[in-house]
Amino acid sequence: MLVYNNHLYIGEYEDIEIALEDVVFNKNVEFLAKNLEQSVSLYRMDKNENMELVAGDATEMFPNGGISGLSSGFGHHENQYIWQSTVYDGKMYFGTFDSSSLLEPIGQFTNGDLLNMTPEEWKSQINYLKVFVELLLNKYLPEYPNQPLTADNTDSDDTVQPDSSSVEDEADNATVGGNTSESNLSSYEMVQNAIASATKRYSTAQAATYASEKDEDNAITLSDEQLDALMSGLENGSIKPNSLTRKLSTDLVELLLNMDPLSSSIDEQGSQDFVDEYSAIYDYYTEFDSELPDKLKELLDILITITKKDNLIAFGKILCYLGSAERGFDLYTSEDGASFTSITTNGFGDPYNHGLRTFATGDDWMVIGTANPFYGTQLWKMTSPSKTVDPVDPSEPDKPVDPEKPSNPAKPSDPVKPTPSITPITSGTSSTTLTGKKFTPVKTGDMTNPIVPLAIAGGSLIVIIGAVFVLRKKKH
Repeated sequence: MLVYNNHLYIGEYEDIEIALEDVVFNKNVEFLAKNLEQSVSLYRMDKNENMELVAGDATEMFPNGGISGLSSGFGHHENQYIWQSTVYDGKMYFGTFDSSSLLEPIGQFTNGDLLNMTPEEWKSQINYLKVFVELLLNKYLPEYPNQPLTADNTDSDDTVQPDSSSVEDEADNATVGGNTSESNLSSYEMVQNAIASATKRYSTAQAATYASEKDEDNAITLSDEQLDALMSGLENGSIKPNSLTRKLSTDLVELLLNMDPLSSSIDEQGSQDFVDEYSAIYDYYTEFDSELPDKLKELLDILITITKKDNLIAFGKILCYLGSAERGFDLYTSEDGASFTSITTNGFGDPYNHGLRTFATGDDWMVIGTANPFYGTQLWKMTSPSKTVDPVDPSEPDKPVDPEKPSNPAKPSDPVKPTPSITPITSGTSSTTLTGKKFTPVKTGDMTNPIVPLAIAGGSLIVIIGAVFVLRKKKH
């Protein structure tokens, strides 16, 4: 908070630490995406407690946005709080915390990171679902259906479906693989036949859409645990062969066909394309998920959930913000509280200066301390030309002499407005000019001169010898 020209200025704060904790431990980026979407605003209050939005997005309370015309984060959503403020040389200064340098590694997340699943786990679950569904499929389903999610088939029903009683009667004599009656097959044989049938169904359908692959790549294999689960389900009646309607059977096959291609991109870096594909699958799934048997729905929900969809959509938003972010803190100044000038939006050219941590001021100088967790803080000094006033003699002043009237007085020129300069506290001599102000990089621990490490080593040795001498003296 800052008091200036009879107003109290109040800057907002977003808790980036909690958002990052959720990312690191849960691979959940939704909280972080909301932080970036909202960013932070600057308000001011007069002595009568009337509030104004100075910089920020339009809200219900402030439908016209900020009086400065700047959106949240001073127009940079990666600014997650207005960290420090001060008044110097008759102007306000506001420094921000920029989160983009800390968030850069998040852009390297894979799709599997966001789904909390490895490529192997995804493919294994898909294969298990294919066999599970194959056991439940209606026997009147065409052998190899292959329709995209975009096909409008929800209202079409070309084939007359027999009534439920005839289906139940024929189910007792139904064949799996076309040869043997199900009633004469063991649970193991039924599962093996379903594996062979599913492999043929999906490899045939995929061949029409994707480039041909090796047979062994298309073969469905299950773990011993998965085989046992399917056999147990058949034996205890929780898995009922031929129990799905023809419409639901077709929907499930289409769903699994469209989930298959995602397997190859699970370990790739997250992208908007993957977000869009997953979202389309989720939306399609929710059209019929309430009709599924509980056990099957439970398995599908492991892969397709609103939580995963929302997390992926949030990730897409983060990628958008990071793609346009300028790393490094921002520093803004204003004389009237309504219009702002930026001094830097990139941490004085250092993307790892992610925050303006402190201000210190004197009569004709201001020092800025940066937050740089990567390789240490920096100090920058701004100076303004000060007026020099000659001391006044307290004794009786001399009688003034009338000035001579000039014969041809020259027209005075407009005074030149002094320009302040910013210079870091440094032992170096190099300097760089940026936006009319002087910037010099801070040098700390410079080892380019061979005398420096020798001097440090010598000094350390003297300190150690002195400490030993003092300890021995104390013992005596």
